[in-house]
Amino acid sequence: MAYPLIPKAHQGSKTDLNIPIVKSESEGAYTKVRRTTTKTKRTWELRYKSITLANYEILEDYFNANQGLSFEFVSNSITYDVIFNQDKITKEHTSGATY
Repeated sequence: MAYPLIPKAHQGSKTDLNIPIVKSESEGAYTKVRRTTTKTKRTWELRYKSITLANYEILEDYFNANQGLSFEFVSNSITYDVIFNQDKITKEHTSGATY
């Protein structure tokens, strides 16, 4: 099941690229560095500005239904198989919000 098609996330959203490594020191002040995985990890933090209550409820329902499951997420026309990396969704009420 693909991520819901609702209005695009706005400025303030971000993408991170993480290459997990392990460093170990040995005698003679040598440091060995190796990757802990063969793939890089990407994370997305999506922010939505003034979405409707109906669209927020779509996101919340999708979040609840897909905890612990993989799903498809499209970024810059590339489809990724992803999972949620946290167990909470945050809704902030700001002035001018539609919900």
